[in-house]
Amino acid sequence: NNESRYKTMANYNLFLPVSDSLIKISTDDIIFLESSSNHTTVRMADQIINVPRPLKQFEAQLPINHFIRIHKSYIINIKKIKTVIKPKPSKVILCNNMELPLSENRKDNFFEKLESFAIFI
Repeated sequence: NNESRYKTMANYNLFLPVSDSLIKISTDDIIFLESSSNHTTVRMADQIINVPRPLKQFEAQLPINHFIRIHKSYIINIKKIKTVIKPKPSKVILCNNMELPLSENRKDNFFEKLESFAIFI
């Protein structure tokens, strides 16, 4: 099954529909995705792409071992985390210095996934 194979790969390419084109990006280049009604903004270091798809559709397709939903409006690339601020209100600061909220109801799952990705000292 191709879908399950892609879901665990560290990196692969996505073709994003924009106007009358398909833009190819690497999942490794994604810093985070942001939901806005029925479209999603894909943010990379050098590019921002608005895609007419809901965030839920991206959540189902991105590699589960490198992406996590931290809020109803955000999915982040775990490899792009710079700092995690634990006390309320919890936040995640990414490599581009964007601060995103970490929902209380997603916090346990976030730290569980983070522990499987990195070593805590």
